[in-house]
Amino acid sequence: MNFLYKIKKLWVFSIISEIIVYPLQAKVLLISPKTDVDTLRLTLASSQLSDGDTILLDAGTYIETQALKVTKSVVIAAKPQITSKPLVNVQTAGFDLAAEKISLIVSGIEFSGRKKDPTNGNIDNFLYVSSGSSSCDTFNLILFTRCILRDFGRVFHFGMKEAFYCDSFVFHNNYVYNKTGTDFIFKFADKAYFRKFSCTNSTFYNCRGGIFDNPRNNRTGAPAWTPKTEILVDHNTFFACVSDHRSFIQTQKITQPDSITMIITNNIIDSLLTPTYCIDITNPDKYNTPFRNRIPDGAISKVNIIFKNNCVSRFDATHASAAQFNLAAFLTAENVTASSNLTIYPNFIDTTYLDNNPIDLSLPSGSSLLTASTTGGVIGDPDGFELTPIIHVESLIVKATGDATIITTNKGTLQMIATVSPSNATNIAVNWSVSDTLLATVSSTGLLTAKANGIVKVKATSKDNPLAFGEIDITISKQLDSIKLKGVNNVISITSNKGTLQLEIVAYPINANNEVTWSISDTSLATISSTGLLTAKKDGKVKVTATSKENTKIKGEIEITISGQVGINSEIFALVNVYPNPAEKFITINTPFKSEVIIYNVLGKQELSAIVEPNGVLDIQDLKPGMFIIKIISGNNQKTIRLIKK
Repeated sequence: MNFLYKIKKLWVFSIISEIIVYPLQAKVLLISPKTDVDTLRLTLASSQLSDGDTILLDAGTYIETQALKVTKSVVIAAKPQITSKPLVNVQTAGFDLAAEKISLIVSGIEFSGRKKDPTNGNIDNFLYVSSGSSSCDTFNLILFTRCILRDFGRVFHFGMKEAFYCDSFVFHNNYVYNKTGTDFIFKFADKAYFRKFSCTNSTFYNCRGGIFDNPRNNRTGAPAWTPKTEILVDHNTFFACVSDHRSFIQTQKITQPDSITMIITNNIIDSLLTPTYCIDITNPDKYNTPFRNRIPDGAISKVNIIFKNNCVSRFDATHASAAQFNLAAFLTAENVTASSNLTIYPNFIDTTYLDNNPIDLSLPSGSSLLTASTTGGVIGDPDGFELTPIIHVESLIVKATGDATIITTNKGTLQMIATVSPSNATNIAVNWSVSDTLLATVSSTGLLTAKANGIVKVKATSKDNPLAFGEIDITISKQLDSIKLKGVNNVISITSNKGTLQLEIVAYPINANNEVTWSISDTSLATISSTGLLTAKKDGKVKVTATSKENTKIKGEIEITISGQVGINSEIFALVNVYPNPAEKFITINTPFKSEVIIYNVLGKQELSAIVEPNGVLDIQDLKPGMFIIKIISGNNQKTIRLIKK
């Protein structure tokens, strides 16, 4: 079972858990029912709609006279907080996927259709693909969740005209009632191909056609995806389904053996609708075939089927030719791996269908199916279909216990509280974070722990709606967050030429890692080693800093006075000169040392002063023509040069 749940997590819940409310950086279009028709269809066709947008439907009934043509990647969902699902009444076909490489996500909406029309092959489909611009229509993601689908001839019909390739198809937590249907719910035609297909946690009631028809993998011209198709049918309830000559599953030969794996597990399959149906005992197309895992010539399909931990009850056909298509024959077929399946009656809470309200197919308390099987756990969808609307978080406020906004104790803590609105939101969980983890940390439950002095912003973000978040500033003080330094024997100066001084740490925060990084304010005055040994270079005052490697907010400083350093070699300094001379606009101070340059007029008045880098250039354009005296100073050395300004 680990393999199954890994698959389920990857293809279903990782998609659904983060999806619906609104994609970031996209528009949200809110529509309401109008007295005229085709509100949703016209919105889908609007030039205002862009890839990634969301269409929210307010409560009410939407009459759609034409197919809902989808040409952009969109989310179509019920407006949050409404008390009943919007009803989209489709007078023709449902969704027409009319552009390639798009995604369609639909959530929280009820759809009703019309029965099969033999004059139009698409009019009875809930979702189909119209003729595209190429011979291969490719789609990224098709996802339906929390929807109700009623009365379509076919529900999903793939690959009838053009090759149909879909990376991921997800059908999760939906309710299907198809009393007027005569075909399969999921019909895979000759040119259909899926990389991942999942039908999970959904309820199927009174579906008079079949359920899964011809899962196949016709890969001629397919995109360069994984060579195998994986189909997951897990934790669903099928009650009072399959009539006439249809099947729960019908498979046929495929051209690439072992290219399809179909996992059918943890489902309840109860009550075949027409177990006695038989018009011609010699033709399987004329009698009921619950599990049609064969083709007319008697060969076994090469779809690899894992059938595990399901409960199948009252689902055998009773006519004379039924045996080869009933459950027992299916479970022993060479392409089926079966284990831990049950045949007990599920005893649903309520199977009465009144006024188009979904029946209660949840399991009674104490049902053995809630704990059945040694390996699979719960069978079916134990809570039944989710009829209660999902109420999404709209806003969020953050505060601390007692409305505190400060932490004043060393390593102190503060419990943060997130309050969502509306208060009856379905998912009130949040993710906690802080603006600076060097100042504080926050746990998954909102417990803030101080680390260093400063102001930290604490943020809670709704898991349901990432656009809803709250923030608060917390001031942290009185943390033992400083390092105290001294020189060995409390010396704070260096007086000998090229002398050294070992710096030491004398105080450090409790329970902290005492590894530090040493640095100095002016590397022209001194250098410092990784162990804190300071070496003098020039006279002056230098600031030495020790910064915690564990938390760069924690540091200590000390000022060291340096004197007695031998000046720059006078013989080298004697070679310093200025050029060009005479000069009109700029002069170059030809010195290998960083120097101070002062220019005086002949009366001794200072006209210009600057610090220049080695071989630095000085702008003299503001000087009047005449004679000037330049004094160049570096360390204990200085030189005077006469300059003529042109």
